[in-house]
Amino acid sequence: MKIVSVFGIAILSTLMISSVLAGSLDKYRDDFPAPSVYQQQFSPDEVKRRLNEKMKRAIQILNTMEGEEKERWINEYKNRLEEALASGNHLKAAYYRGILEGAE
Repeated sequence: MKIVSVFGIAILSTLMISSVLAGSLDKYRDDFPAPSVYQQQFSPDEVKRRLNEKMKRAIQILNTMEGEEKERWINEYKNRLEEALASGNHLKAAYYRGILEGAE
């Protein structure tokens, strides 16, 4: 019985020490460089191209709708256009205006 308890204590001690040694403490050093967060910046032409593709897709979807659903989405785009104009976001306003102009 005494051997089992001594053996158990030895194993627990080994496990506790190995778990403490396993973790890297480099992340807590002051001179360790912080990970940089990279946000991709698109050129104005790339932004315009992406918005045009998105706008074409929205027009296609809107033109396949019928009845109440189509009318509801047209009203939603009109509301979003008004909100964009009120907040001074001209890019967003142009996007919604383009969708409304393309709707049949």
